Amino acid sequence: MIIDDKICAIIVTYNPDKGVIFNVRELHRQVKKIVIVDNGSNSNSKKYIEQIRTSYKCKVIYNNENLGIATALNVGVRYAIKHGYKWVATFDQDSTVTPNMLENMMKIYDSFPSRESLAIISPKHRDKNLIKYETRESFNRLSEYHSVMSVMTSGNLIKIDVFDKIGLFNDDLFIDYVDHEFCFRCQMNKLQILEADNAVLNHREGYTQRFYFIGKRITITNHNYLRRYYKSRNRIYMYKNFFKIFPRWVLFDIKSFISETIGIIFFEDDKIRKIHSIIRGTNDGLKNRLGRMS
Repeated sequence: MIIDDKICAIIVTYNPDKGVIFNVRELHRQVKKIVIVDNGSNSNSKKYIEQIRTSYKCKVIYNNENLGIATALNVGVRYAIKHGYKWVATFDQDSTVTPNMLENMMKIYDSFPSRESLAIISPKHRDKNLIKYETRESFNRLSEYHSVMSVMTSGNLIKIDVFDKIGLFNDDLFIDYVDHEFCFRCQMNKLQILEADNAVLNHREGYTQRFYFIGKRITITNHNYLRRYYKSRNRIYMYKNFFKIFPRWVLFDIKSFISETIGIIFFEDDKIRKIHSIIRGTNDGLKNRLGRMS
């Protein structure tokens, strides 16, 4: 069911596989306008994108190289602003909407008592790699929504006027923590972020696996060494800029940083390059070296 012609869906792609066609087909059932911003994909992946353009009449914007998730999102947001859309829905290429997802999210907005303060409505995120670990209660809340501090980018509905209030996504971060940084700026401007309890997005966070180590659960994503660089560098950026405002979040994320590093050492492949990238990223973060890794 197409819910609103004032929503522009933005999908950022980078060397997608054939699965992106299925994801766009499902999204096309819920929103009329889809803009694909491609970050310099190879020729094989562009064949899938061109197939999507033809089949679903999507707008496709090709970047000549990988400009990062933040810049690609900003390209899509500027398109949406220029063409008068009231909302953007942001997606990555590995995310699949579930039935009525966007409709349920918009119903929350329609009934929310303080719409002027609402910036983002997010679905619940179900990692396709971890479905086997879910309990029956994982996605069965009785409430319609709850307030959260920050959310992942994919699947979000963001009001266009939010970008006038706080600016666009932070290009300097390139990838990783772009979502949290944007959400924190929303929070600092007294804007609310809601997670819908009856809207679910299926997505893939790397190649996630779970193990138990000394009685504790360790979740690993198997991100490659380049992602480890950006995650480490941007974490330091977040700690430096937001510790005084959101200390509990920073302390929690530091614990996650340690846990992820232990997971890499004991369970992941390509350990040496990944640890080297973590060290380099941390060092660059401390020295305020941002943007694309040189």
